[in-house]
Amino acid sequence: IQDVKELLAGGVSPGQIILILNGPRKESCLAGLTQIGRHKIEAIGRTYRERSDSIRYTNIRLFKGLEADVVFVLGINGESPNVGQQVYTKGSRARTLLFVSRLQMESNL
Repeated sequence: IQDVKELLAGGVSPGQIILILNGPRKESCLAGLTQIGRHKIEAIGRTYRERSDSIRYTNIRLFKGLEADVVFVLGINGESPNVGQQVYTKGSRARTLLFVSRLQMESNL
């Protein structure tokens, strides 16, 4: 979230940012968040608008074939056997900047 705030402060418009989730929103780092700074967090819906005043989130199925200037891939499972494919598929949606966040696994200690 801090990276998103820094990009916005640096002049990146919210519509240029896409957050691609690796699972349901309620199980992601976006659970409970309604906005970042003064910008709403909203589902992408059926269309992607780069001039949006909201920061949009989606999953790879809905964003397939589309691109955004800045893509955050959230919740990658580093223990998954197809982690490389997940990162490539989702990461290839970024035109300029790509941020990848790994799912933090709980310790059984």
